[in-house]
Amino acid sequence: MKQVILIGLLIISFCLSSTAQNSWGLKLGWNNNHTRDYIVPDHARPLVLTRSSNGFHLGITHHRDWPGIFDLELELLYSLKGAKAMFMRARDQQFHYLSVPVMASIDLSDALRVKGGLEISYLLHSRTTGNIRIIDKDRKVDAGAILGLSMDFGNKWMLEARYIRGLFMLVNYAVSDQVSAPEAEYAWYNQVFQISVGYYLSK
Repeated sequence: MKQVILIGLLIISFCLSSTAQNSWGLKLGWNNNHTRDYIVPDHARPLVLTRSSNGFHLGITHHRDWPGIFDLELELLYSLKGAKAMFMRARDQQFHYLSVPVMASIDLSDALRVKGGLEISYLLHSRTTGNIRIIDKDRKVDAGAILGLSMDFGNKWMLEARYIRGLFMLVNYAVSDQVSAPEAEYAWYNQVFQISVGYYLSK
C-alpha cells in the first residue's frame, strides 16, 4: 500500500510544481464488475458461472494540460469491485481497492475527450461468502488497462464512461461438483465498466 500511496503523491507533487494549467475535482460513480475466468484443468463444462455485481467508486481527479496532442489525467479513488460465483448457490467475492489511474487523453472537441492508460490498485480488504476453497491469497496489487470517453458540461461538471481490463490474476480457488468432474482450479481477473459524474473544484 505504501508504494501505491507514494506513486500517487509523487505524481501529484509533479503536477502541482508544473506551470501548466491544472484542473482538480471530485468524482463519484457506479461500477459494473465482472471477472474473466480460466479453468485448470480444462473441463468439458464449467463448474462455476460468474455473474456481474455492482459496486461504486469515489475520489479526486486531476487534469493537466500539455502543449502537445496529449493531456495527462490522474486520479486517486476508492473502488469496490468483485463478482458473484454461481456454484450450487450464489457466493459473493468483494474487493475493496485504493486505485491510482494514470491516463493520457486526446481532445476530440472542446467538451469531448477520449482517454487510455493504466490503473494501479492496492487491495485494502476482501470478503468472500460461501465455501469456495481459496488456494492462493488475494493479490494485493492489481493493474488494469483503461479505455474511456468523457464529456464536460460547462466549466464544472463532467460525465465519463470507462472500461478497465485487469492484467493480473486476483484469486485462485477450487471447487468440485462431486458428481461428474474432479476438483477444478479457477483463476479470476477483474474487468470493470464505470460510469462517473465529476465536479471540478478548479478549472
